[in-house]
Amino acid sequence: MGKNVFTIKHEYSNIDFSALTDSELTELIKRAMTEFQNRLNNPVFENRREERKVVYSPSARQLTFIEKCLSGGYVHASMKDEYKALAKEFSEWFTSKGYPTDLRGSDFERWKRYYQK
Repeated sequence: MGKNVFTIKHEYSNIDFSALTDSELTELIKRAMTEFQNRLNNPVFENRREERKVVYSPSARQLTFIEKCLSGGYVHASMKDEYKALAKEFSEWFTSKGYPTDLRGSDFERWKRYYQK
């Protein structure tokens, strides 16, 4: 027979079912099924905390650069390229902040209309 997928608690793994009489085995199965039915009738919901995710942030100099690029002033092509490289390197951080990943195109234009006066 294949490997057992379930892990049984140590104290229950030593039961020798072949040593039980038919009536003892029947009683054990009956009790187990009664317990199982009670669990099905009264489900318990677990509230699991969402796993925390580590998001790396740009350095202070890079943050200043990003903020200046988004401030609405003139941005040179080389600055747009650097911004895009930072957005790629720190993609999860940009997503969490809602920042556009590129200063070219419609995503940035929509972001500007929404977040700037």
